[in-house]
Amino acid sequence: MALVRTARGIIAGRYVPWLIEIARLSCPTLIVWGSEDPVIPVGHAYKFQGSMTHAELCVVPSCGHVPQEEVPHIVGPRIAKFLTAG
Repeated sequence: MALVRTARGIIAGRYVPWLIEIARLSCPTLIVWGSEDPVIPVGHAYKFQGSMTHAELCVVPSCGHVPQEEVPHIVGPRIAKFLTAG
């Protein structure tokens, strides 16, 4: 629980500066987020994507905070597709 509270505090306290910094990214970026993330709500993913010019968002349904570990059979191919599309 301490980890969850800490992460939520970081997001709440530094949200605007993150958006400013993320908006500066110009490289193609894949954002992978669990739809049921209990640490950082999925709404943040949509805001991050909206602030970036070259971002794709992959929201993994019924998934929590670590999609790459929870459903690697979904996330792995999605990352591979992103990397080979460019």
